[in-house]
Amino acid sequence: MRIKTLTYKTKTLLKNDLFWVLIISFTIRNLYHLVNPGMPQNADSVTYHYAAQNIFKGAIDASRTPIYPMLMRMSELITPAHPFKFLVAFQHLVSFLSIIPFYLFVKRVVKSRAIVNVLTVLYACFPPLLFYNYALFPEAIFIASLVFNLYLFSGFVQTPTAGKAIALNMFLFFMVMVKPVSLVFYGVVAFVWVLWFWTSRDAKHLKPVAISFLASVLLLAGYSGLNNIQNGYAGLTTISHDNTFINVIYSRAYRELPDKDFITAIDTTNHKGKYYTVFYLNNDHEKYQNSFASYPLEYMHQNDMRGVSTIPPNELGYTAENIRPYLRTAARTTTYARYILKKVFDFASFSFLFITGLTVYILILLDMVFILRNTIKLKAIDYPRALNLLMLLGLILAFFMGGVNDGTRNRVLLPIIPFLMVQVALLATDVKDIFKTVITSFSRLKLYSLPSNDPKNDKMIHKLIKKIHSKYIFIRRVQVIAREIAASVPGKCRILDIGCGDGRISSEVTLLRTDITYASIDILERPECFIPFEKYDGCNIPESYNSYDAVQFIDVLHHVDNIEEMLYNSLMPGIKYVIIKDHEYETHFDFILLKLMDWVGNAPHGVRLNYNYKTKKYWQGLFQKLNLKAVYYNNSPKLYPAPLQWIFGRRLHFMVVLINCNNIIASVEHNCKAFPQDKKEKVTQRCNENSLGKPEPGNTPCFP
Repeated sequence: MRIKTLTYKTKTLLKNDLFWVLIISFTIRNLYHLVNPGMPQNADSVTYHYAAQNIFKGAIDASRTPIYPMLMRMSELITPAHPFKFLVAFQHLVSFLSIIPFYLFVKRVVKSRAIVNVLTVLYACFPPLLFYNYALFPEAIFIASLVFNLYLFSGFVQTPTAGKAIALNMFLFFMVMVKPVSLVFYGVVAFVWVLWFWTSRDAKHLKPVAISFLASVLLLAGYSGLNNIQNGYAGLTTISHDNTFINVIYSRAYRELPDKDFITAIDTTNHKGKYYTVFYLNNDHEKYQNSFASYPLEYMHQNDMRGVSTIPPNELGYTAENIRPYLRTAARTTTYARYILKKVFDFASFSFLFITGLTVYILILLDMVFILRNTIKLKAIDYPRALNLLMLLGLILAFFMGGVNDGTRNRVLLPIIPFLMVQVALLATDVKDIFKTVITSFSRLKLYSLPSNDPKNDKMIHKLIKKIHSKYIFIRRVQVIAREIAASVPGKCRILDIGCGDGRISSEVTLLRTDITYASIDILERPECFIPFEKYDGCNIPESYNSYDAVQFIDVLHHVDNIEEMLYNSLMPGIKYVIIKDHEYETHFDFILLKLMDWVGNAPHGVRLNYNYKTKKYWQGLFQKLNLKAVYYNNSPKLYPAPLQWIFGRRLHFMVVLINCNNIIASVEHNCKAFPQDKKEKVTQRCNENSLGKPEPGNTPCFP
């Protein structure tokens, strides 16, 4: 019994997409480890390390929130000889485990199984994200916490419970303690909660949500108060002060301050770098000296580390505390507002990681449009998607207000990558759904066509389609199919083209193969035909063609009511080969797309549109039933230019040359190498004696 249970669990595990996603991700991440980027670090790493020294004694640092310093200190205590080894290993573990909530979140919001799996592997193995698993920065922990936050909220939306709501609100505080930029998410989540209770009227969970959110806010206030008591700074971190100072310098808003000595101090030190000016005037010389003195010497090899450590104290009397009012004044000026606005516009031209800011703007705009569309259509808000968008907007807004346009930009913007990935997947699903809707709506229309040999009756749309199709599709299609036939039909052949149209394809084949000759029949007479043509009733093939070697159907069979009857009637006594170019489909979407293609190609010519498409399984069964054996098969002929081929090609067409095994001469000729010569002669003799030209069962090698 235990063995059966274990076997069942093993089979279930092997059928689970997440299991294979984790296996693939684990493999790729280990391959990336072979090109290990080392241990990226800079002066920020030094400040985190300094904040870690007394963290377990209850002393917090003014510049760094405590979660990452705690992890850094634990790593030092576990492996003193390699103080950051455990920390990097922990970052790898957290990053890898975040694949699970990312997969579960995407699975909840994206309908396509393939997109879910591909997107999760992309998130798990995206090189910039992997790079920061090795770095002495909190980005790896922060990104994992963002993903977990999305998963928590989507879980609440799916099945609302008080526990999930409390966990989500308290997790906000944890995120702020990892990276203070998460403070913006308090506003995002508060807005989403208001929207949730306004639309759902969920009075049951209002109390736990309100109390837990308030408790989370009070924890923030308590931490800020502790920071004020210990460090004299009533806020989360002094990094916001430093970033504001740098932006004031960049904007030149400091020139509007009344303190001329302060302006002169900035102007005289500005040439040494913005960070030099900030740290010099903040007068944090002693703190930075202590920071670098405590940092492991073997790791201190970055230029910016040495640069910060050599900044002298200022003798001008300025400190971070007395500079702070100046920064508040400068940040309220019109000059500073114009600078922030310019950052918003300049962001469009930024190139970071693998995209531009303009691409981000376009994705955000499209996402807003589709969220609004889906809300109107379904009369319900897609909350997980809305939260994904709002958190992305929050991070970008935080970058505009406090970020710095310098070398740290990529690291600061890195956390938006998971949100963008989800956004792209959702937009791809939306576009696919719209495309299906358009095609389905199109298929329900009664599209009547008029014969094109009467120009007075031709509809304008038919004229336009005919012109575009002839210029960009028709000629290429003729050439590709003609090459396929010329390359696949064996030996000298007389071919009857049934449903020939204007005969261009057959005419092109004769130019490529002079040993092939054609005759053609069709129920619809074109103004001109490029090969000998005879009109017939569509059922009874004239007896004069009984001696031909092959019959050819180029996009004909899906226009008839009974494909099997049509194909059977074409197997006249002399026919050795059957040449077919037609369509096959797998999904309803494929079927609708084929209907659209058929209408575009044939409606302007007055061709009957029967839309009688079949699956690959049907064609295989039909060929076996009629005793036809394929000697050439191609299910992806390159009929269209590259972009169109990806949509309208992709195995919707097939080209096949079949041996008519009912014609014993053809079957023996085709298998002559596998047949002894004496047996071949006997079979040929039996064929000659058989007036119908049909083999006896079991006497030919290709008879089923």
